Amino acid sequence: MQRDLVLQVFVRLHCHLRSLQQFNNCIEVSGLEQFAPCYFERIASDPYDVPCAILADAHIAPKALNAIVERTQGYPFFLQEWASVAWNNAEGPEITFEDIDHSYAETLALLDEGFFRVRIDRLTKSEIQFVKTMSSLGDGPYAMADVARAMDRSLSSLGPSRASIIAKGMIYSTDHGFLDFTVPLFADFMRRQE
Repeated sequence: MQRDLVLQVFVRLHCHLRSLQQFNNCIEVSGLEQFAPCYFERIASDPYDVPCAILADAHIAPKALNAIVERTQGYPFFLQEWASVAWNNAEGPEITFEDIDHSYAETLALLDEGFFRVRIDRLTKSEIQFVKTMSSLGDGPYAMADVARAMDRSLSSLGPSRASIIAKGMIYSTDHGFLDFTVPLFADFMRRQE
């Protein structure tokens, strides 16, 4: 993703959300995946977006932009949340690295409660154990054989749980016999729960 595009999305997402407070609730309840395509299309095609025009002089320092893209792994909703927190904490029209750095804990807490918690609440106890085991193996992709071994279970006995978690949109098959989480940072969230 080009830096200019990331900056534009970063600032536009924040200011657009400030004008549409109710949109944030839609995301939390229904999931960003359902809204992202039309949402990005709408903000990209609306040149008369007044809140964004008001913030047209907003800037983000290159070091801050690099840090936020790296820490969010470029995931749009995470960029959006961090943009909101960083902008609220910024003292001027430029978001600095210090603003990003100081916003880390607050952003993480918001994501934990408003994004990751909503996802984990969809799972049964055995499914939670499955994803906890995945995250305990480090960062993905995860070999199903390693997950089964760590859970002291056979591959075939984990098939129904695997299928259910995939159907719930939490994990996906990256290749034959391998899984990963559908959103970045989810393994980190699971490890923070221990």
